[in-house]
Amino acid sequence: MIRSFLSMTITFTLMLSGCNGNDQDSAVAVSVIGAKPKMMDPSRSALDQPSAVLTGAMFQGLVAFNAAGEIEPALAERWIVTDDGLSYIFRIKRARWSDGRPVTAKEVAQSLRAALSSGSRNSLRSHFGAVAEIVAMTDWVIEVRLTSPQPELLPLLAQPEMAVLRAGKGTGPYRLYRAYPNSFVLRPVLPEGLSESEIDPDILRNSERRLRGEKAPAALVRYSAGDVSLVLGGSFDDVPYVQHARIPNDQFRRDLAAGIFGLAVTPSSSILNDRDVRLALAMSIDRQRLVNRFQVNGWRPQETILPGPIALSGNQALPEWAQMNATARLQRGRTIIAERQQSADQRMTVRVAMPNGPGGQLLFAQLSADWSRIGVRAVHVKMGAAADLRLVDMVAPQNTAAWYLKKFMCAESIKCSATTDDVLTRARKLSDNKARAEALSVVDAAVTKDQYFIPLATPLRWSIVSPRLAGYQENVFAVHPLNRLARVGR
Repeated sequence: MIRSFLSMTITFTLMLSGCNGNDQDSAVAVSVIGAKPKMMDPSRSALDQPSAVLTGAMFQGLVAFNAAGEIEPALAERWIVTDDGLSYIFRIKRARWSDGRPVTAKEVAQSLRAALSSGSRNSLRSHFGAVAEIVAMTDWVIEVRLTSPQPELLPLLAQPEMAVLRAGKGTGPYRLYRAYPNSFVLRPVLPEGLSESEIDPDILRNSERRLRGEKAPAALVRYSAGDVSLVLGGSFDDVPYVQHARIPNDQFRRDLAAGIFGLAVTPSSSILNDRDVRLALAMSIDRQRLVNRFQVNGWRPQETILPGPIALSGNQALPEWAQMNATARLQRGRTIIAERQQSADQRMTVRVAMPNGPGGQLLFAQLSADWSRIGVRAVHVKMGAAADLRLVDMVAPQNTAAWYLKKFMCAESIKCSATTDDVLTRARKLSDNKARAEALSVVDAAVTKDQYFIPLATPLRWSIVSPRLAGYQENVFAVHPLNRLARVGR
């Protein structure tokens, strides 16, 4: 059924595309899976993947990611961190906004304060809890003052959500050249004193980045036709499209992304108020078989919330069923569910919210089969519908235990423990690294024991990359800056 759905979708998209390969220049054309990119202030609305790529291209932050996901200068040309880790001081480079006005440290500080203000809708705002104030020390220097050390501050500042803007204006590295109904053409911001009239038109055209957002089948058809050399923004839900389109294996590139991919118990679920039922569902999943169904080399199953014992004082917490073999897990799950069945002919039913694309269907089919073996019936519902479990699929913007554990605080709209919530809140404010690590270990153990979250695997992020495209690298943040890309060869 899924295969038939894929065949019809891609065939229909191919009929509508009506496009032929265009390989006459060296401009980099990119399709990002999702809706049309929007130029927006990240403090006013969350960025989807296409808009995040556009934002990263037109509105740089203090620092940026290079192709490998490492931190490099952007609007800040250099910086220092004080010995106590409580102050980051950035030297702003000489730059101009897209309207030609010079950038000042005061404006940069105002932009960052707006992103972190109480009224901001920036999706990363809550992760800057240690920021006490952001001040302009001179016309070219700003200081970010912290209440406690935040070693992973720079990766947060490099995210597209932390772009620096003034009245909707940015500083590059690209500017908008042309806008079409479904795409944008970007050209590099030129050094001060240089105009386009002084540059060879062919060089200008070849420096362009042509960006569009579209659904996965359309992006893959466009790639196969040679109209784009890069497809970004792929997730688990779109993987079956790639396999059906028969993209060569060496052009499918999986990011080494860390983060959260699993099922969170919703606050409205009554059937999952029972901790043993949550354990039964978690322990009965065959995670290796689940990831194998997607046929993606290197995609790893995950049984724990944290990807490793990061920033902890002891060992990473393991679920109490982790040491049981598959047979024992299945038997224990059956026993728990059987004890709670109201009658032999009425199976326990769990509503699961997840995407309805081909990947979502594959994932649900495996979960449904696994839970059926312990006597539980699963029902697939839309992401916004009432549910007992909801899929969480997020790439971590920083490699800290606090980021992972914060996702299970009560403010995140999932089932939670108020006691654990309080411990984590206090832990994030501790300036002593040892005390902070000990508190985070306590939270890790408590959240793992409660099993309000059922880990499944690492997040799956992928791209399709032409052999004639240079400058692309897989990385843990799944962020791919357009200014690192170039067409090569013929």
